[in-house]
Amino acid sequence: MLGISLFRDVSEKALGVVGALAFLVLLVGWGMDIDWLVRLRSDAHAMVPSTSVCFIIACGAAYLLSGKAAYRRVLGMFLLGAVAAIVGMNILLGTLLHGVKLEELFGVNVGLDDRMAIGTSLGFLLLCFRLATWQSGSDFSFVAAILGVIVSGGLFFLLLADARAFDTLPLFRETSLPTLFFFTLVFIGTLGPGYRDWSA
Repeated sequence: MLGISLFRDVSEKALGVVGALAFLVLLVGWGMDIDWLVRLRSDAHAMVPSTSVCFIIACGAAYLLSGKAAYRRVLGMFLLGAVAAIVGMNILLGTLLHGVKLEELFGVNVGLDDRMAIGTSLGFLLLCFRLATWQSGSDFSFVAAILGVIVSGGLFFLLLADARAFDTLPLFRETSLPTLFFFTLVFIGTLGPGYRDWSA
């Protein structure tokens, strides 16, 4: 019982840290044009605003979906739908409109080579699946979380070690260091129990 409680607390902290850091990247990094905050390394791609927003929304959804009340689940699923919609728009704009970025529609000037990578989009869809099925105890759901940790963590260390080798991966080449770090923490956070008996 103590182990489960400790694991749950670690999960909540990991998700909370990601939500707060993503908000910091969005508000300070992009809002004040602090380049190192959105890249962490000068030769790496930036974590674009749509990616930051997706992390913030996904962490909010995780908090809601860990509760007992039905309205929390409805709101949480709505937020997951919002993440999927943002991801879908990025994919459609990038493929159907020849590289148009969602940020450009809102007048945000991102770097020429900075965008939400296809691999990032797939990572968010995997995260949405994990969160939507978090309370079910499904083996497929747990495997999704494990896969997320392994892939995002492995890519994070590959990008740290060899940026040139990383750029040969077509699905992930535009993925940023902060994005991979956040994905690793989020998926670790979802390894904990997906339910807490909140009073509200």
